Amino acid sequence: MKLNQKRIVSFIVLFASFIILNINYHYENDNQLYSYEILGVDNECVLLVSGFWIETPISIDGDATGINAHNWTWVSNQLWFGGGNGSINSPYTIANITINSNNSTSGIQIRDSNVYFAIVNCTLFNSDSGIYSGGIDLINVINGQLINNNCSNNNGCGIILSNSHNNTISGNTIKNNDEFGIFLEVSNNNTVVGNILNENSNGVYLGLSVHNKISKNTANNNELRGIYLSTSSNNNTILYNDASYNNDTGISLAMSNNNRIRGNIANNNNWHGIHLMSSNNNTIIGNTANYNNYAGINLFKSNITEVIGNLLIGNFWCIHESESESNNFIWNNCNGIVPPVLIDNDGGGDFTWSEAAKRLGWCTGSGTYSDPYIIQDLIIDGQNSSSCIEIRDSIAHFKIEGCRFFNSSSELENGGIELHTVNNGQLLNNNCTNNNGHGISLTTSDNNIIMGNTLVNNAEFGLLLLGSHNNTVLNNIAYDNYHGILLGLSNDNTMAENIANHNIWRGIYLTSSSNDNTIQNNIVVDNNDDGIFISSSHNNTIERNQVESNGWNGINVWDSDNNYILENDMRFNDFAGIYLYNSDDNMIRNNSIYSNDYGLYIIHSAQNNLIFLNNLSMNNINAKDDGINNMWDSSILSAFTPIGNYWDDYSGTDENDDGIGDIPYYITGTAGSQDNFPIWDDGPEQQGIDIIPGYNIFILISIINSILALLIIQRYKIQIKLRNE
Repeated sequence: MKLNQKRIVSFIVLFASFIILNINYHYENDNQLYSYEILGVDNECVLLVSGFWIETPISIDGDATGINAHNWTWVSNQLWFGGGNGSINSPYTIANITINSNNSTSGIQIRDSNVYFAIVNCTLFNSDSGIYSGGIDLINVINGQLINNNCSNNNGCGIILSNSHNNTISGNTIKNNDEFGIFLEVSNNNTVVGNILNENSNGVYLGLSVHNKISKNTANNNELRGIYLSTSSNNNTILYNDASYNNDTGISLAMSNNNRIRGNIANNNNWHGIHLMSSNNNTIIGNTANYNNYAGINLFKSNITEVIGNLLIGNFWCIHESESESNNFIWNNCNGIVPPVLIDNDGGGDFTWSEAAKRLGWCTGSGTYSDPYIIQDLIIDGQNSSSCIEIRDSIAHFKIEGCRFFNSSSELENGGIELHTVNNGQLLNNNCTNNNGHGISLTTSDNNIIMGNTLVNNAEFGLLLLGSHNNTVLNNIAYDNYHGILLGLSNDNTMAENIANHNIWRGIYLTSSSNDNTIQNNIVVDNNDDGIFISSSHNNTIERNQVESNGWNGINVWDSDNNYILENDMRFNDFAGIYLYNSDDNMIRNNSIYSNDYGLYIIHSAQNNLIFLNNLSMNNINAKDDGINNMWDSSILSAFTPIGNYWDDYSGTDENDDGIGDIPYYITGTAGSQDNFPIWDDGPEQQGIDIIPGYNIFILISIINSILALLIIQRYKIQIKLRNE
């Protein structure tokens, strides 16, 4: 007998050891652990994949007492119990369970509970049918968290809350349920966030439920609606959900008031994107509801609705309203066109940036360098009343890209885009055409990028910069405007690779102490007056531009000193390739100036300009100097071998073959100037080959002197400074 007792005890010990080892094996084998953090809990729990426990339906009654009462004490004694004590920092946890309800009841039902608990990573399917049966069913429950569960393929709902408050439903997959994905009835202050709610009868339903937050859920391809609020479901927030491709409506409200519907996507639904019936005082702001079969937004017997800044493209009706009154519709993008908008970050406009991002469906981002505010693919009709879009008093990072702006007013700086005291903006690939003011205007705005825009047929300037510094103007097209591009009181800007053609007055215009700018690699052709005009502006670099066929001068420098005009190509201009008026101490080097009336014309006391290494050919008059003490070769730069310019009408020779003509080139005009070192090459003797005189040596010397250019410029600056002192 004692032997049998020992055997029985040994068997029990071995069996218990097996159970413990087996449990430990399941938790640690192959490091296949599932880690997550319960909302509001600092410690991290370690859980397994759903299906570790296979159970029959579980019913918990938080108020139950007595023997065999299925209360939370009973739960804590089950093998599948995941830990916790019911406090806010240590909720009771049910985890990793798979339950097949066999069409008999809900998978997990909890009633009359106020402790903190979490149901995590469970799979619950095949519930009983009807709207009050489902994967998880909470009745008169608070403080629950339903996280990362799969509540799909139930004959009723995925998750049900009845008279249950302050719960969180997050990250669950809820698909293919016969009734609702999530069903809330008389349930308040719940958070439903980040769930997948596809292919149910309705994705999310709220009835008689208030102050809930429904956000960032996906509710697509449901038999009826994506999100549905009914029967006095008031003061709820419907935020950033995707409710698309549903057989009825994306987001629907019936007899529900004072709700906020913002930033949602409701596209390609078979009926409406957003539908309100007998619902008042709601706000519908900044949503995208495109390509729905009927209305993007439909209001029926619904009053005092704010419908603001929604993107509503490709619907049969953009906004449809019937038997409704006192609704406000503004800044909605219906088929691409919205009215003018003013964003003033100091609060003096229609919106601040943060308000625009919250309230306008076509404005996104947070205004940081890595996440700028973005306005994209928009069409704004300025209605001849203001700028199409105006940004004021902003240092936030933003982009306006791929938009079309037209019909601005002609007032002051108004235009397609107007920036006033703005930094850190990017205006990219916009079409600013047919405005009564400017295409784009910047006033006291610095460190912006203006790139790839089309600025055509504006009554004033294609691009206007006033008191604006350190901006980059790159690869824009400005033609058929009054002026193509104008800078006034604007310094240290870079203007490169733009096309400024066929403007009524000038192509590029710098005026009123616009200093230290770089104008390079632009094409400036066929403007009615000057190609490039520099007026009362100093220390600018004008280089490598193509300036041709303009109605007056190629480059006109007027009352402007210490500018650098380098390596430009100026041809076929009606008067002069380069014209200097009362302008001193400029350097003109390595330019090709040909087929103009005058190649280079200096007039009205312009003095001490340095001109060398230029090619002047086929002009009616290559040069005229009516100025004072201008230098037509580099002899003032005594550290280097002196060199002048190439003149195609030079009459002298180069007997010693040093690449320099033996006699000076005499320049017409009252100054009596001459080029003492004209570039010339008599060409090879007895070769029988037609070669342009001086061509080869000009190319060689140009290459050599280009290498020395920086040193020459620096030395010239020093000498000018010393002379002025």
